[in-house]
Amino acid sequence: MKVYSKRRRSRRLIIGCTSSEHSFAAELIANNSDLLTEILIRVPAKSLIRFKSVSKQWLSLISDSQFASDHARRNHHSSVSALYFYSNRWSLDEQPQSVSIAGHQTLLPTLSFLDGVVVSSCTTTIERSCNGLILCSNGFRKPPYIVCNLTTRKFSLLPDIGPTSSESYRKNAAAFLAFDPSKSPHYKVILFSSSYVNNGRWVEIEIYSSQTSSWKHISVPDPRGVPFMFSVFWNGAIHCITYANVHVRFEVEEEKFIQTPMPRNPKIISPDKIRYFGGCGGDLLLIQTPQPCAMGFSVLQMHRDYCGWIVKYRVNLRPILSVFPKTERKTIVTCSEFNVLCVVKGVNEKDFTLVLAIRGKVISYNVKSNILKELYDLSTDDPDDWRPSWCNTYQFIESLSPGKMTNSKGTLVIGYNSSEHTPATELIGSNVDILTEILTCVPAKFVIRFKCVSKDWFSLISNSPFSRNHSNRYPSALFSGLFINPVTSFDDEKVKSVSLHGQHQSLPTSSLLDGVGYGSGTFRIEDSCKGLLLCLNGPTCFIVCNPTT
Repeated sequence: MKVYSKRRRSRRLIIGCTSSEHSFAAELIANNSDLLTEILIRVPAKSLIRFKSVSKQWLSLISDSQFASDHARRNHHSSVSALYFYSNRWSLDEQPQSVSIAGHQTLLPTLSFLDGVVVSSCTTTIERSCNGLILCSNGFRKPPYIVCNLTTRKFSLLPDIGPTSSESYRKNAAAFLAFDPSKSPHYKVILFSSSYVNNGRWVEIEIYSSQTSSWKHISVPDPRGVPFMFSVFWNGAIHCITYANVHVRFEVEEEKFIQTPMPRNPKIISPDKIRYFGGCGGDLLLIQTPQPCAMGFSVLQMHRDYCGWIVKYRVNLRPILSVFPKTERKTIVTCSEFNVLCVVKGVNEKDFTLVLAIRGKVISYNVKSNILKELYDLSTDDPDDWRPSWCNTYQFIESLSPGKMTNSKGTLVIGYNSSEHTPATELIGSNVDILTEILTCVPAKFVIRFKCVSKDWFSLISNSPFSRNHSNRYPSALFSGLFINPVTSFDDEKVKSVSLHGQHQSLPTSSLLDGVGYGSGTFRIEDSCKGLLLCLNGPTCFIVCNPTT
């Protein structure tokens, strides 16, 4: 709809801003750290990295470890941006392949910033991924471990584990990364291996804490039947698939195994029938097929209290197989036509996307909308060389956490290079796509203030497509306040407002409609819908308005 100024006599489209308004808005943004934090904390991590070079103030704020923690807590359900996987996990020089969930293949980061961190002839290999962090190793017998953030290109080289009661863990350890930025800015690395003492089987556990920067060794009795290969970190624990009716998890903070009896149905079946085991949008999911060659499967979800699995979805992939030509295999390892690499949750409970490796392609398949999209061509002459699965696929989530790591030169990132200011400022100022991405993430009440920053910002924010994109990004925006009509119809009674956040002064008032309509009567609100108000002035004068704008 057209937006008019509040004075009836000068009904005109707002097409400019005064210099006084510009100065006030620019000063407000530049000098108010709380306001700037409120804005930037909503911006995706990848964009924030670019904004470090806008000014020293922005650099200081974005580099602050507390800001990184706050950003992670606010965006703790950030979706998966990309996947990294291996075709031949045991090759000494194998480099991970990467695929963007959105299809932006050239924009994905690599592990090249870790070159030279460890003096070794072996290639740095991804072991685990967890909520924006990547755990890497270099070598086999005594591998040094590295925890890195692909978004910030920062890393921590973990210290040597040192002597323990058993050296076998160095050869047979299963490595895990435990990190939940919504609860703590610190992470832990856990190594599991088995040992035999006095005819008894034990699990040797090495735990590294980023809070203490040290390793800790414990030994616990082995819960039999736990293949650590099929284990994932979720909800503060490392969960293991067992084939008895018992769920086994290792509570990271309590440092102990807990076994929970499970119902017999649904039954957990053998490893060759497991297609996926991992987290998705805060849930722990398990996908298994009744037969290796089956095209249909159930998606199971773990109860929060670990009392059992429930069948969440049922999926049939047979209709989509006809889209891709069948490839002939030289060897028959398995007759499975697909592997599930990842499950990405959508905007609501029933909306989710499967990322599949199927007949030489990596595709995304939205089960609700039946939308199919090819993401990556595996491009190999021998299909048997390419068998990526969830076991050797690692999720990339854009994140700033944790704040305290080192850069690729091994030094703490605390400085600012003024030479970076000009290209970064020019990039933000001239690139409409980047500017749109930033402002689309900002709540509407702040976007309004930014109209006066510059003519470019004003033009973009006033654009109708931008308004639609902003609304689409916040389809379920929370209520900010309530407007209450007066009980009586006396002319001097006006609509009252109450803020749900206790900040009454921040709510707009009906004064924006003064002088609009007939006579001097007060307005009554007839209805509200997704940010718009339907008001009535007099017997027949209806007005639709947006209190925010």
